[in-house]
Amino acid sequence: MCSNNQLSKEEFQKSGLLNIHAYSLQDVKQSSDGKHRLIKLRNPWGGTYRWNGDWSDDSPLWLENTDLRKDLLKEKR
Repeated sequence: MCSNNQLSKEEFQKSGLLNIHAYSLQDVKQSSDGKHRLIKLRNPWGGTYRWNGDWSDDSPLWLENTDLRKDLLKEKR
């Protein structure tokens, strides 16, 4: 459940999240160097809200961590 009564609905939306909304946990991974631990969430509603901060779909951090990119983004390259 994504909820915080100290942040406004607009603050959540800036990040691409919905406040007072349930997300599905799909995966948890740690990078091979141990520096990063990430969770993969799914919005069951789909739609236009998508995380747009660090580690978002187009983040350059994926290029630096190809093991996580392959495992979490399910790329077949």
